[in-house]
Amino acid sequence: MSLLALGLIALSALMHALWNFFGKKISPTTAFFTVAFIISPVVMLPLVWSLLPHMTELPAAFWWLLLGSGLCQGWYLSSLASAYRCGDISIVYPLARSAPLIIVAISTLLLGQGDTITLIGVVGISAILIGSLILPMQHFRDLRLSNYANRATLFALCAACATAGYSLFDDRAVKVIAAQSLSLTDPEISMLYIWLQTLTSGLLLVVILSLKDSGRAELSLHLRKKWFVCGLTGVVMVATYLLVLWSMQYVDNVSYVVAFRQLSIPIGVTLGVMLLGEPSHRPKLTGVALICVGLVAVALGDH
Repeated sequence: MSLLALGLIALSALMHALWNFFGKKISPTTAFFTVAFIISPVVMLPLVWSLLPHMTELPAAFWWLLLGSGLCQGWYLSSLASAYRCGDISIVYPLARSAPLIIVAISTLLLGQGDTITLIGVVGISAILIGSLILPMQHFRDLRLSNYANRATLFALCAACATAGYSLFDDRAVKVIAAQSLSLTDPEISMLYIWLQTLTSGLLLVVILSLKDSGRAELSLHLRKKWFVCGLTGVVMVATYLLVLWSMQYVDNVSYVVAFRQLSIPIGVTLGVMLLGEPSHRPKLTGVALICVGLVAVALGDH
């Protein structure tokens, strides 16, 4: 993996961890994310205005990929909000962040990209997954199936599947844009795509919420009273993922990008221990160590 790709993903992971750290006390709902994804494209419009004419040059395949990504993004945000309502963030967050590793790795194998995943890459991905699963535990004996047999885990796994889905769609879609010779730089390609993806996801979520009276009422409430915090959150989320999309253009297999994004987990744990005084149990330290070893292996595995 190139130094540029590593740097972009590392910065994205830091921003993701900081956003979750400062927003820890916020209980985001589907309506919250919907408003966030409506406002952020409006804020971004001046930055992408000059790029919009290039949309007419994109092939039909791109728009199907964009639709698939938008559906997966909406599914992810809805599932994540439900998971946080049902369970503890210490269980949901690591599971939702780590499970996509396996899903994306298996998907790339089925798509015929398995030859780009090296043995050291597989070892790294496995270490990250295991570390993420044991990290929330206070004692090693707490690592048992019953701790994950609940609705929170179900929604977290749904969020993980959705993450894997939009990662695969986005990786392919960005490469389709790059192949069109549109005279755009790599950052401009990423910016144009993230604007289209966010707009698509926001509109789909609006349609879904509007199907129920309660959804329309909650959406209206957030638009009237929480638009600023929703919009700010959306802009940070978009900026975070913009760096990920940019990095996708410098790796052979999207599994490595999804894996290295787990750097946000040890960053988040460090912030919690150092700034919030959270306990540093042995499984937590072991999990962080495994994730760090896995991250190094993933960085070395993509060449």
